[in-house]
Amino acid sequence: MLRTLYLNSRQLPLRLVTTVPSGRTETLLWPASASATPGTTKQAPRLVVLMIPGNPGVADFYTRYLSSLSRRLDAASPHTAVDIYAISYLNHSAAKTTKKSVFSLAEQIQHKIEVFDYLVNVYPPDTKFVLMGHSIGAYVCECVLAARPNSNIVKIVQLFPAIMHIRDTPNGNRLWWLFTSFAGVILPLMAFMLHLVVPRWLLIKLASSSWLSGVHDVHSATIVIDRLIRCKNGTAIRNCLAMSRDEMNTLHEPNLDFYREHADRIHQYYGVQDGWVPLKYRDIVQEALAETEAAVQTCELGMPHAFCL
Repeated sequence: MLRTLYLNSRQLPLRLVTTVPSGRTETLLWPASASATPGTTKQAPRLVVLMIPGNPGVADFYTRYLSSLSRRLDAASPHTAVDIYAISYLNHSAAKTTKKSVFSLAEQIQHKIEVFDYLVNVYPPDTKFVLMGHSIGAYVCECVLAARPNSNIVKIVQLFPAIMHIRDTPNGNRLWWLFTSFAGVILPLMAFMLHLVVPRWLLIKLASSSWLSGVHDVHSATIVIDRLIRCKNGTAIRNCLAMSRDEMNTLHEPNLDFYREHADRIHQYYGVQDGWVPLKYRDIVQEALAETEAAVQTCELGMPHAFCL
């Protein structure tokens, strides 16, 4: 059914809804060009990339990055078809997808395992999978691999990986108060009231001022306003804050034994100045994996942690 849906559309990414036990999942899909363009010599997709966002877990933040990746993979692999998916976290955007209101980090991880299982069942048995996670999504990728170690996951790509001691980072020390239970009640209410009294165009203009919000352009600002701020009853923001609180309480020591066990499937990418992932965290992993096949890379382009904004 997924194949039929995107064969009949040329606008990318395609917007799908993936239904798994935890709930309906907002899904973006960049299909392999062979599937979208009849008459090519490429085979049906045998490699699937699954992008798991950071927090906020909104897939739309990654459209430009994944569109570029899709084009590059097409050009670099003329005989290999690759499908790319990006999924949103449950209730992290304006489209509430379940009856349950707020989800914990553990529940969000279970949801990603269910989506992965769904994709495994959609594709032929010999299909290989790459899990790509940004920030806390990198940790979620680890959890999916840990839950399905014998699957065809050939690589997990961890971008600016928030995988340890988040509370003790510069940003964690500076912003911890945003993730308290009190803030989890007040901030969603304030955001909900804000969108009722301030015109959408003005909210986008304010959000696109990077000095004020950390967002760098109108494209990203529009996603922030439409997918987070204008969410009924502040559900999306409540979920983002609740999950952040879970992250700080959950992520402490890294699972170095896990990295050693799956070293040939690990590729980590760190920023030089990252307030959520200091380079000393990279050094811990790098030292543990020094004599393995793991790839631990440091960005030389000055990319920020929130590169997708």
